[in-house]
Amino acid sequence: MIGPMTTDRPGLPPPSRLASWLLTSVLVGWLIAYNAFRIAGESPRGSILVSLVPGIVLGLIFLGVTVLVWRRNVERHGGEIVIPDAEALDQTSRDALRLAAFVVGALAVASLAVGAILVADWLDTPEGQRSLAKVLVGGWDLIAGLWMAAETPRLVRGHAEDLESLALGSVLTAVLGGVAISRGWNDAAQAVAIVVAGVSAGACQLGLWRVTGARGVPVATFVLVAITALSLILPLTL
Repeated sequence: MIGPMTTDRPGLPPPSRLASWLLTSVLVGWLIAYNAFRIAGESPRGSILVSLVPGIVLGLIFLGVTVLVWRRNVERHGGEIVIPDAEALDQTSRDALRLAAFVVGALAVASLAVGAILVADWLDTPEGQRSLAKVLVGGWDLIAGLWMAAETPRLVRGHAEDLESLALGSVLTAVLGGVAISRGWNDAAQAVAIVVAGVSAGACQLGLWRVTGARGVPVATFVLVAITALSLILPLTL
């Protein structure tokens, strides 16, 4: 068995999980703040900067709520949330991991393609007109694509310990794709990548829920899919 997802610090999840939740919460808060400023008439470029502080504040509030919900679940289930070794998985869990592997692999291909397009476009732009944001988004897509390509065969073999990180990476890919659409960078390709990222985030989080005992309602799955959906819907409608 992979060790229990618990901690010796009362009331707090393990540091790695807390860090993932923090990043996800800040992403959600920033996405809400960014689009609020866009609705108010701010330009896409200006919204990125002015939404940072409000987004962080919202993110910390979301993190606090998430930790409170986690504490209640731990108390309800005796504090033992375990990710089994590959050999200990039941057939349903193996099927869930294979589904996640398929979608993560698809996202790896989409991310590498979109990243290559953005970076190539950035390189083809005269130096004085190059956008730092564009190369950062393209760079993330390339890094995420390589990482997800490497994780795909591990999921097929039943290694579930990185599912939460993959779900988070999928959401981050979608959020940055939404920023790219708002800036007019290869809208069609970005839209495809965001849709695949949403399915990937949902499949990974659902797989995590399944391998850890399928306890309660998989709320996190719906939250992550909703974030990726908003990453596509809001830039297209604002």
